Parts: sequence; C-alpha cells; structure tokens
Amino acid sequence: MRKAVSLARMELRRNFRGPVGFAVAGLFLLVHGIYFVSLLENYSGASFMAINASQTPARLNLVDAVLQPLASGDTFLLLLLLPGLTMRLLSEEWRSGTSELLLSYPLRDFDIILGKFLAAATMLAGLLVLSLLAPLCASVFGAVELPTVFSQLLGLLLFGLSCLALGTVFSALTANQILAYGATVVVLFSSWFLGWWSQNLFGIWAEVTGWMSLATHFNPTSYGLIQLSDLVYFCGITAFLLYLATSILNSRRSGG
Repeated sequence: MRKAVSLARMELRRNFRGPVGFAVAGLFLLVHGIYFVSLLENYSGASFMAINASQTPARLNLVDAVLQPLASGDTFLLLLLLPGLTMRLLSEEWRSGTSELLLSYPLRDFDIILGKFLAAATMLAGLLVLSLLAPLCASVFGAVELPTVFSQLLGLLLFGLSCLALGTVFSALTANQILAYGATVVVLFSSWFLGWWSQNLFGIWAEVTGWMSLATHFNPTSYGLIQLSDLVYFCGITAFLLYLATSILNSRRSGG
C-alpha cells in the first residue's frame, strides 16, 4: 500500500506539470458554477413570484430546486471529464515507451494500478470538496439540509470512483489515449442511458437494465437517501474493474 501511495504522489505531480489536471479541474468548476448560478436564479425568481402571489409552491425548496438537479448535472459532467484523467494513466506509458521502466520498479501489478487509480481519485475528491462551495452559497437563500448534501457528495464520490476504475481498464488496454478516452465515455454513457431505457421495459428486463445503470444507483443519493444496495454496487464494480485492470497489466507484462 505504501508503494502505491508513493506512485500516486508521483502521478499527481505529473498531472499538474501538464495541462490535463488544470483543464479537467477548470472545466468542472466552470460548468458546475454556471449551472449552479442558473438554478439559483430560477429558484430566486420562483421565490419572488411566490411571495408576490402569497403562495408557497410545493417544490419551492433548495434541495429539490437547486441541489438535486445540480448533483445530477455533476454526474453528467463527470462522465465527460473523468475519462480525461484516466486516458493517460497507462496509455502514456505504453505510447512513450516508459512502461518498461515502470514495470522494472519493485512494484506488484496491483500496486501500479492502485497507485495510478489513487492519483485520479485524489483529484476527484479535490473537485468534490470545491463543489461544496455551492451549498455553502445556497445556504444564504434558505435552509440547506446537511445530511442531504453529504449524501450527494458520497454518491458523487462513489459514482466517480466507478468511472475512474473503468477508465483505468481502457487505459491499460491501449497505447492510444484518444481511443481510451472514447471507449470509456461510450461505455459510461451506455450504462447511464440504461436507466432511462429500463423505464420502457417490463418484468425482469426492466430490473436487470435498471440495476446495470449508474444513474439508477446514484439517483437515491441525490435526494439524500443512502441505500446499502447502491453502496455495494459501486464498491463492487470499482473493485472488479481494478482487478480486471490488474489482470490486463499482468498479461501485458507476461507478453512483453
């Protein structure tokens, strides 16, 4: 574990020596901020109209009108940006020829995969911590339920870790960073849309496709509901994908 952490530190330094880390962080915070301001303006306008009409709409609260759609929007944003973090984790090593040096280190295959994954996970955690500025600003306009905020944060973290684990698999498979990025995005969006598709199905097929969807397991946390089945799903799929990436790396080492 100590060796994996050391590798993660090296990877983090490398991310911020180039434009990738700054680009992903900047785009996430920019789009997140614009969407938040837009939702808050709509909420303020609806509140103003309700006050003038002496009415209180049923949906006029910060969680339903601002924080829940913001969390859902963040997942869509993470689907596009997180593959940008993972596409170069191992693909860059294959492309540049530094993989031989990496594999010569006294590291197990799992240490290499875990170290690379931890570096990307640390950046994800940093983005989510910065995203807490949104509920902090929203609290000026009304009461913010902290349990709901932390549930959303946990859901986004688990969702993001699953995305990073999948990206690590594709980065281990190919030396082409664009291919690694594209394949990760396609699979992630396919899983995301399975949740919508399952609503048009019936019986066992609806249950199976719904269970396979990332959106299905994230949605409860966006409303403040943490379910054991969702935690098991995200943790299980992340662990399986990291195991798969380790097996791919071992296969490439043996083949080399």
